[in-house]
Amino acid sequence: MMKRRIFAALFFSLGLIGTAPVHAQDKVAMLRPTEDLVAKAPSGYDLGAWSEFNQGYQAYMENDFDDSMRLFQYAAYDGSRDAQEFLALMYLGGEKTYPNVKRSRENAVAWLETAAKRGSKVAAQTLDILRQGNDDYARYYLGAVLMP
Repeated sequence: MMKRRIFAALFFSLGLIGTAPVHAQDKVAMLRPTEDLVAKAPSGYDLGAWSEFNQGYQAYMENDFDDSMRLFQYAAYDGSRDAQEFLALMYLGGEKTYPNVKRSRENAVAWLETAAKRGSKVAAQTLDILRQGNDDYARYYLGAVLMP
């Protein structure tokens, strides 16, 4: 997991992926869980995924969708159901709602299935709505459940 983060930081710093070059050591430091996040993390949660999700959520709330997408992907691959649900929401919304995020029903369904397998009732309900062909309703439902 650490190697993946270091390589991702290197690729970001070289400008090969992402929107702006960032120094590798800054990117790796940003992904380390802080003490307050460690204290807030639910038991059994991967602290890296918890930190990444929280940073992604903060970026999301600040309308920085490029960073939130990237951080949610890190957290989702580390097993965060919350991040998997947010990625599904962003893929369902697409460019109309989230600039630079290509709408992809397939990706949304894949992340929802992953979250549902990990026990997310919200993801399972959203999948049921999608299977009925109600993509817009699924997006509205998921957004309403995820937003405070």
